[in-house]
Amino acid sequence: MFEVITSEASYLRSLRVAVFHFQLSPALRGAVTGAQVQQLFSNLSQVKDTSERFLLQLEDHLDQDVFLPGLGEVVLKNCPAFHRAYVPYVTNQMYQEQLMQRLM
Repeated sequence: MFEVITSEASYLRSLRVAVFHFQLSPALRGAVTGAQVQQLFSNLSQVKDTSERFLLQLEDHLDQDVFLPGLGEVVLKNCPAFHRAYVPYVTNQMYQEQLMQRLM
C-alpha cells in the first residue's frame, strides 16, 4: 500500500511543477493569451488540489495503520472529487492538443 502513497506523492509533485512553473509562468503569459493559457491548462489547479486532498487522506490513514485497510474507502470517498476534477480536464484534452499543434 505504500506504493499507492508514493505514486500519488510523485504525481502531485509533477502537477505542482506543471502549475507553478508552467501555468503560472510570467514568460508563458507573455507569449500566449490568457484564453490560450486557460485552454492549455484547463482546470489543472483543481486536479492538483484534488490530488493534495487525496494524498493527505492517504497519509492520515497510513499514520493509523501501515497496512492501509481503509484504502478502498478513501478511494471511494474521493471518487466524486476525482470526477469533478478529471472529467473537465480530459474533455479539454483534444483542444489542448490542437492548440499545442498551432503554437508549435
